[in-house]
Amino acid sequence: MIDLNNLPTPLRPDKLIGTVYGGAGVGKTYLASNCDNSVLLRIEDGSASLHGKDIKMLPCIIEPLDVFMQIKALIDQDHNFKTLIIDSVSKFDEMVISEYLNKNKSLKLSDDNYAGYEHVYSRHRSLSNACNKLSSLKNMSIIFISHEKVTNVGRDGKEQIMTLKMSPKSSRYYIDDVDFVGYLKPADIIINGVRTRAIKMDVDSNLNNQAKNRFELTEKELIAKNTSLESIFLKNK
Repeated sequence: MIDLNNLPTPLRPDKLIGTVYGGAGVGKTYLASNCDNSVLLRIEDGSASLHGKDIKMLPCIIEPLDVFMQIKALIDQDHNFKTLIIDSVSKFDEMVISEYLNKNKSLKLSDDNYAGYEHVYSRHRSLSNACNKLSSLKNMSIIFISHEKVTNVGRDGKEQIMTLKMSPKSSRYYIDDVDFVGYLKPADIIINGVRTRAIKMDVDSNLNNQAKNRFELTEKELIAKNTSLESIFLKNK
């Protein structure tokens, strides 16, 4: 029986599940790697920018099954990691599409009642579920990284919409089912009179990008390259 006199109240979260995306070289992987005690799951190897950082890296992924085996290892084994960074889910999307087409050489994704697309969606769903399980069992933050897809819209085609580089049905697992989605763009800030490379992170959805947050942020965040995501979203960290 439920005791209505002892129901819990919402607590400030102590971990994150979120997505950062943007163009090549904007600093997605570096920003994510500032998270507490991170381990990098390399679906593509973007570790060149992390030279000198204290971060551990799992072996580079060869096929989609490797992704799930590495997450299972994090679930089954004892470790001190606090954050899993998946770089990148857009590359995972490409890998899963290739996996299906290589096994079904005479088919397109849309053939056989769109079986290929369903295969891709199910892989993303499985990845999301595996990460949620890891987060729950090991109390870990999960940071998904994605490249951006730029779509020209409007009558003259001059307006642009930035989205995750995959189909909308696949991207929903990294938008609907996470605490935040941050769209990153390069920027500069002045620190002690010196111009420093920075990142502008939009966490408030608008007509030009996919962004969101379940926290109190409503503005674009101008952040230094070494800023941690916890310091932005988890004010107690």
